[in-house]
Amino acid sequence: MDLSALYKKDLNDWTHVEFMLFESLNQHDHDDIVKYQESRQCFQKEGIELGKRLAEFVNAENSDAVAAFVDCITRRTHRTLQQGIMRLFVRLCEAWAKVGEQGEGWYDLRNECTIKAAPKIVDVFHGGLPPLI
Repeated sequence: MDLSALYKKDLNDWTHVEFMLFESLNQHDHDDIVKYQESRQCFQKEGIELGKRLAEFVNAENSDAVAAFVDCITRRTHRTLQQGIMRLFVRLCEAWAKVGEQGEGWYDLRNECTIKAAPKIVDVFHGGLPPLI
């Protein structure tokens, strides 16, 4: 088995054979995989926390803070990072488009405009993501 495949899988999804292979690795490979899995879990937690903070920020409805956020991202952030941020928002649109495909029971008037606009935004990128250059 390709060891790089073990790096990509969550420990909870490993098969018995993969665990046996993992146990047979030398200590260096073993430690690398454990470190990778730990950092992956850390990034997942960071993503959840960032999502919560962004929702809290938006919920505050402070127009000055929103203007400062927009200015920071569009004028003070490295252009490659701006593209990465756009990729993030396109991924959000892809997820909202999938919610819309599940039917009206999955959204209501509070987010209907977002759900219905999302597929149009995704279409602009022809089902892909903006490139990172």
